[in-house]
Amino acid sequence: LIVVVFALRYYRGYQSDVRPELVAEAGVLVSYLAFNGVVSGIFIGWRLHTLRVYRTGPTENLSL
Repeated sequence: LIVVVFALRYYRGYQSDVRPELVAEAGVLVSYLAFNGVVSGIFIGWRLHTLRVYRTGPTENLSL
């Protein structure tokens, strides 16, 4: 997933340098914002799930 995100962001940066008029289009901007929102949601959800499992998981006393 990280490689895909890197590749897509790299491609968008390349396109904004080669064709700056493309970045100003509303559809391109909305799709970029939607992509970033989905990726952010995936990572935030993943971290919240990890935190929930950590807090509510079974515990074990490891002291001697």
